Amino acid sequence: MYGGSTAGGIYDAGLIDLVVDGNKANQSSGHAVRIYGRSIRIECVSITNAKERGLSTKWGNPGLLVAPVARGVENIIRNVYIDFAGQEGLYHEGPNDSHYSDIFVVSCGQTTTNTYDNIVATGTYGHAHWTRLHSWRWSPGSYAGFVYPRYALRVESEGNEFDSCDLEGGYSANVYITGSYNAFNATCSFYAVRNGGSNVIIRGSFNVIHGRLTSPESGTCKGIVLGTAGGDTVTHNMIDVVLSEQQAGLVDWTNSDGFNIVKARGYNSAGTFQVGTRNANDVADIVISGSGGGTLQESGLG
Repeated sequence: MYGGSTAGGIYDAGLIDLVVDGNKANQSSGHAVRIYGRSIRIECVSITNAKERGLSTKWGNPGLLVAPVARGVENIIRNVYIDFAGQEGLYHEGPNDSHYSDIFVVSCGQTTTNTYDNIVATGTYGHAHWTRLHSWRWSPGSYAGFVYPRYALRVESEGNEFDSCDLEGGYSANVYITGSYNAFNATCSFYAVRNGGSNVIIRGSFNVIHGRLTSPESGTCKGIVLGTAGGDTVTHNMIDVVLSEQQAGLVDWTNSDGFNIVKARGYNSAGTFQVGTRNANDVADIVISGSGGGTLQESGLG
């Protein structure tokens, strides 16, 4: 399904009480549901087996509203279940300030392991409010036909807010953030990362990360990674978490640009509690018990 066009898009449309099966085994391409528009309502919808994306939404500048459409542009999407898409399960590229609630995205990126993501928020107008979001990967035992999404959640846009979200099962990381000014509250959980990856990778600035970091599905994992390369700008982020078994290091300081605040309490039965050296302008208040724990309580000098 595809609504509207990039010339103007649709509005005041919706999908309610519907099952969409993309029948990917018999398709060469195509998304299950793709909408360019605003003021869209999607409720009680199940989307499965898309050849490419499960649900893809987009709209542009809110200033483009013209009469008689003079009210808000936000989409409201709730009670939606998406699974086994070949590429991204949910791809949000607008409209801005949309609301997603009670969303389940399971085992997407089925085309190739560690290439596509369960959920993506991207674009200039791709910020949203996310409540009770569960992104995960079903584990079918020894059956090799199901592969792992790269990230449970990839956040490229700015200003997203996450509340009561469970984010797990990513191959490289559970959450990958390149945008800034995003916030996760204390009811969020990050766990069961696969393949010795990381729970949260931050490559942007001014993000707020609260919540719980727990053990990986296999191997060891890092908790918070502040940048992946020297060219990243990773500064003024605030992290306040509780954790268990982040044995490859609760925090990797290697590419921090300073003025980040990391506060953590937890337990590591083995391993190490940090990687790299804290930037002189970072603030650390970390107390981790257990054989893989340690204490680092130092204030940046500014």
